[in-house]
Amino acid sequence: CEIRLNADLDFLGVENVMPIGLQSEELIEFKGTFNGNGHTIRNLQIINPNGVSGMFANLGGIIKNLRLENCDFEGNICGALTAQSMVNAVVLNCDLDARTTGETHGTVAGKFFGYIFNCVVTGEQIVGELHTGWVEQCYYKNEGEYILADGEEERIDAETAKSNLNANLSRSSA
Repeated sequence: CEIRLNADLDFLGVENVMPIGLQSEELIEFKGTFNGNGHTIRNLQIINPNGVSGMFANLGGIIKNLRLENCDFEGNICGALTAQSMVNAVVLNCDLDARTTGETHGTVAGKFFGYIFNCVVTGEQIVGELHTGWVEQCYYKNEGEYILADGEEERIDAETAKSNLNANLSRSSA
């Protein structure tokens, strides 16, 4: 299945949002595609200090073409897009302005088994624990600069990082 955003979403004033796929304490894997279609989710807060926190509890599919703006996530295992993932999960072309807090946390994911490509994040780290797979062509913001996440010392300014990402975030119709 594919879920496609057709408009921006603003969660300002919405409380008690739970991760998609969290049912009681069971984590149900999302196996489809979540296509943000170049749209933005703003002001989303998912606070679950003793459990998992993220838009998705457990990603087994794809998240792409999504922007998060001014979002907060707190959980034992915590990532803005997914708390954790299954093998071969994919995140691509995402622009994430999100804060994550927890024992194992990263701006994209807390625990990740998969591939993250062409993302720009503000936050301390992209992934809390990367078990298999890789992170490629992703930048994280550090003191006003965007630094390539693959360990190289490539640094670019914020405008260049956002421009590179925005070229890939085009909206599709339908």
